[in-house]
Amino acid sequence: LRFAMADESKSRRSSPLATAWNFLPRIELARVLANYRVDFTDKLAGDIAAGIVVAVMLIPQGMAYSTLAGLPPMYGLYSSIFALLLYSPFSTSPQLAVGPVAMMSLLSNAAVSEFEGATCSGGLHAEDPSCARFIDLSQKLAFLTGCVSLVLGLFKAGYLVNFLSHPVLKGFTFAAALIIGSSQLSKVLGFKIKRHEYVYDTWGDVVMGIADGKVHGLTFGLFIENMALFYLLKYIRTYLRTVPSVKANKVAMQIINAFPNALVVVVVNIAIVAGAGLDKEGVGIVGKIDSGIPTPRNLFDENFGSDAGRLFASAIIMCIVGFMESISVAKAMALRFGNEVDSNQELVGLGVGNFVGAFFNSFSTTGGFSRTSVNADAGAKTPLAGMISSLILIIVVVFLTGLFEYLPDVTLGSMIIFAVIKLVEFTTPRMLWAVDKGDFVVYIVSLIATIVLGIELGIAVGAAISLVRVIKEAALPHVAVLGRMPGSSGTWRNVKRFPGVAKPVADVHVLRFDSSIFFANAAFFRSLILRASSPKHAECVPRAIVVDCSAIANLDSSAIHMLEGLPAELRKQAKTLKEDRLKELKRRLEKCAPKAMVDEVRSLRTPAGATVDAFNPYAPSDLPCHDTDVADEPDALNERIHHVLESPPRIPVLYLSCMRGPVRDMIKRNDHFEDCDEARARYVDGNFWRCEYPCRMVAPHKLLFVGCRTVPGMPGTAEAKAESAPPARAGAGGDSSLASASVSLEDRVAAASVPPSEQQARRAASRADSSLGGEQDEGPVGSPSHGEKYPLLQLVLQEQDIEEAVAKVEGFLRDMDDVAEKERASSAEAGASKRSGAIATAAAASSAEAMA
Repeated sequence: LRFAMADESKSRRSSPLATAWNFLPRIELARVLANYRVDFTDKLAGDIAAGIVVAVMLIPQGMAYSTLAGLPPMYGLYSSIFALLLYSPFSTSPQLAVGPVAMMSLLSNAAVSEFEGATCSGGLHAEDPSCARFIDLSQKLAFLTGCVSLVLGLFKAGYLVNFLSHPVLKGFTFAAALIIGSSQLSKVLGFKIKRHEYVYDTWGDVVMGIADGKVHGLTFGLFIENMALFYLLKYIRTYLRTVPSVKANKVAMQIINAFPNALVVVVVNIAIVAGAGLDKEGVGIVGKIDSGIPTPRNLFDENFGSDAGRLFASAIIMCIVGFMESISVAKAMALRFGNEVDSNQELVGLGVGNFVGAFFNSFSTTGGFSRTSVNADAGAKTPLAGMISSLILIIVVVFLTGLFEYLPDVTLGSMIIFAVIKLVEFTTPRMLWAVDKGDFVVYIVSLIATIVLGIELGIAVGAAISLVRVIKEAALPHVAVLGRMPGSSGTWRNVKRFPGVAKPVADVHVLRFDSSIFFANAAFFRSLILRASSPKHAECVPRAIVVDCSAIANLDSSAIHMLEGLPAELRKQAKTLKEDRLKELKRRLEKCAPKAMVDEVRSLRTPAGATVDAFNPYAPSDLPCHDTDVADEPDALNERIHHVLESPPRIPVLYLSCMRGPVRDMIKRNDHFEDCDEARARYVDGNFWRCEYPCRMVAPHKLLFVGCRTVPGMPGTAEAKAESAPPARAGAGGDSSLASASVSLEDRVAAASVPPSEQQARRAASRADSSLGGEQDEGPVGSPSHGEKYPLLQLVLQEQDIEEAVAKVEGFLRDMDDVAEKERASSAEAGASKRSGAIATAAAASSAEAMA
C-alpha cells in the first residue's frame, strides 16, 4: 500500500523505469483502503447497503440484458459478477456501477449475429453447437473490446472517443431504443418472429402476425400487468418523495431511492406463473438454470484470428459507445458528490473488466445510469460497494438459481422495454433545432442511418459525420467582422450579431480569427485577408486590416509561410483588380466613343509611377472606389480611365494585434514583420525611408523595416560611405549609393502622395522645361523607374486590447496623412521654384541670343 500511495513526483523522474511505470494502470483500490479508516463506520455501512441493493437490482437486469444480447439468462449474472469484481480495483468513480446495459447488449447481438451458424434463440442452451458458437463469439468480442479500452487507457488516449458528438449519440440512442424495443416484441406478444437485419422488416412481421391472430393472450396479458406494475411502483416512489415527513427522514429517503422495483415485479410474476401453472398454457419461462461459477475457458482456438478480424471494427464501436455512456454517468456523479474522475483510468477499469471477464463467460459490459443512480442513492462511498455486489451475486449464482426457473420471458422483455422507453426523448430534436440547425441535421441523419442501415453502419455514419464536422471547424473556423459600439469605450462586437449598432471604422477593416492558424486553415486565413482587401458593392479597399489575434494560440510553419507570402498575393490581386476595372471602363467607352478616342485609349500604358510596385501604402488617394458615378459619356469615361491608369492600386497594410506572448515573439523574430511603434517613429521623425547602415539587405529600399540603427558617422554606416563614395545620380543604378538611393526614395514618397491630376500638370511642366533646354524627368516624380519597389508592410501591434490597437492604427494613418501633406506641399513648392528658374534661364538665354 505504501508503494502504491507513493508520491507521484517520485514516479515522474526522468528514467526508463519511471517512464514505464507511468504507463502501468494504477490500483486505485489501494488508495481507497489506505484511507478507509477515515469515517470507517459510515463508509462501510454505505458500501454494504449499496452493494446489496445493486446486487438485487442486477439479478433481473442481468438476465434481461443477457437475452437482449442473444445469450442464455445466466450469462448476464456471470457478466455482472466479473465486471464489478474486476472494474472496482481500478475505478476512480465511487458510485459507478458497471454491468450489462441495453446498448452494449444490442451491439453485441448485432455483431455476432452476422456469423452463420451462430444463434442461441428458440430456447437453445450452451450444449447446442450453434449456441456454443454464439457464446464463444460474444466472449471474443468482449475480449477485443477490453483490449481496445486498455490500449486507449494506458496510452492516455481517452480523448479519441470524443469524436461522437452529442447529436450523433442522441440520434443513435433514439434509433437503438426503437430497435431494442422491437427485438422484445416476440416475447411480449407470444409468437415467434424471424430475426431480421433491419428493424423495419421486423415491424412488417409483427403487423402480419397481429393480423393473422398469432398474439398469445396470456403472454400479452402478463405484459400489460408487468407494465402497469412498473408504472405503479414508479408513481408510488415519486409520490413518497414529495411527502414532507418522508423528505425530512434521511433513512426513509434512502430506502425509497434504493427500493428494487424490478425485483418486486420479478417475484410477483414468478409467483403468478408458478402458482397458476401458466407455463403449461404456453407462457414462455426461463427454465432450469445451471448453478456454480464458470471455469476459465480458452478463447484462442483455431478460429480466433479470423473471428477477431471480423469482430474488431465492432469492438472499436462498442468501446467508444460504452465508454461515452459510462463516463457521462461517472462525471454526472462526480459533479453531484464533488469527487474527481480520471477518464483514462476509467477506460483501464472497463477494459480489465471486459478483457479478463471474457475468459469467464462474460459478454461486453459498461456503466449503467439507472444502477449508478441507485448505487449513489443507497449510500455507496467507495468502489468497494461494487465488489460487495459481486460477492452477493456469487452467492446467488451458486445457491439460488433454482428460484428463477419459473421467471417468464415476458417479464424480461417488459423490463427491457420499460428501461428503453426513457431513452426515447422527443424534446431533444426541438432543442437542437432551436440551438443549432446543423446539430439537428446530424441528429436526424444519425437516427435514420441507424434504422435504415443497421446498428453498426448507423454508428459508423454518425462517427464519420462527427469527424467531418471536427475537420470543418478546424479548417473553417469562426471569423467575426468587428465594429465599435456607440456610447462605450473600448467595446467591439460582431457586426452580424449587432446589425446597425456595431459600426465599422472608416478605412480600417477589423477582424477576429477565432482559432489558431495551422496547415488546415492557413489557406482559409489567406482567402479571408484577400476578400477583405477586395472592394465589394459600395465598399472601398481599406487602408488597413487589423486582425484581433487574441484567439490565436499557435502558429505552425505553414501559417508563417502563408503570412510571409501575403504581400505578394495582395499585390497580385491589386494588379488584377486594376486591370479588370480598366477593362470594364474601356468596354463602356467602346459603346459611346468614336473610334479614334477608343484607339487612343487602347494604346495607353500604365506609367511607371502607377504600377503595383510603386504603391505607397501611406499615401492618400483621391481615386474613387467605384465607377458607378461616371456617366456613359466619352469625356467622363476617358478622364476616369486616365485617372485609374495613373493611380497606383490601393493595397491595405496588415496589422496583427492582441497576440499572445509566444505568438508575438515568434512573429517578431521574422524579418517579414515590423513593430508598429518603430515604424511610426521612423516615419514621423523623417527617417522613415532610410536606414543608418545597409544591414543584411542588398537593395536600399528593402531596409525600410529591418530596424537597423547605429550612431551616424561610425565606420561602415551609410553616412561614412556617402562621404567616401563618388557622387551618383539619384535613382540611376538603384544600389550605387545608399545615400543617393535614400534621397531618391524620399522624392518618390513625396511624389506618390501627389494626386494624378497634379502629376499630369508636373509632367506637362517637365516637358515644357525640356523644350526650354532643362532636364527631362523620366516619369512622374517619385516613380520607381529602375525597378525599385515599395514594400508592403505587415505590422505587429503590442496592444492587448482591440480598442487600443485600432486607435493606434488610426493615429498612425493620421500621421501618415500629415507627413504626406507636408511632403506634397514641399514638392509643389520645389516644382514651382524649378519651373520659375527654368523660365528665367530660358528668358535670359533668349535675351542673350537676341543681343548677339
